[in-house]
Amino acid sequence: INQRDIGRTLKRTCRRLFNDAAVEAEDRRRRAEAVLVLGKTFYEVGRMNGGENLETTDTGHIKARAEVAVMTTMAKAQGQEVSEGDTEELIKQAKTMAAMQQAQSAAAAGSKAPPGGSAKSS
Repeated sequence: INQRDIGRTLKRTCRRLFNDAAVEAEDRRRRAEAVLVLGKTFYEVGRMNGGENLETTDTGHIKARAEVAVMTTMAKAQGQEVSEGDTEELIKQAKTMAAMQQAQSAAAAGSKAPPGGSAKSS
C-alpha cells in the first residue's frame, strides 16, 4: 500500500459516493459532509502525531486507523457521538484483530506445507 494506491482508492470511492443516481441529492450532500469529517479527522490525527513517524507508516497501523475512521465517520453521520478515547480503543482492537488474523493465516499456511523429510513407501 502506498500513497498512490490510497489516492486512487479514495478517488474511486468518492466518485461512487457522490455520483450515485440511486439516492437523492440531499443524501449525496450528507455523504460529502461525512467525507469532509473523515478528511478533517485524518488531518488532525496526522498533525497530533507530528506528521510522519515510524508507527504511522506501518501499513497495518494505517489500515487499522483508516477502518476505524470510516466506522466513526459513519457513526457520526448517523448522529452517534464518538469520543477520541473511543476511537483510540477501536484502533487498538482493530490492530489486535488484524494481528490475530495474520497469525492464523501464517499458521494455516504452515500446516499446508509438506512435512520435512522424504516420504518412503513400505
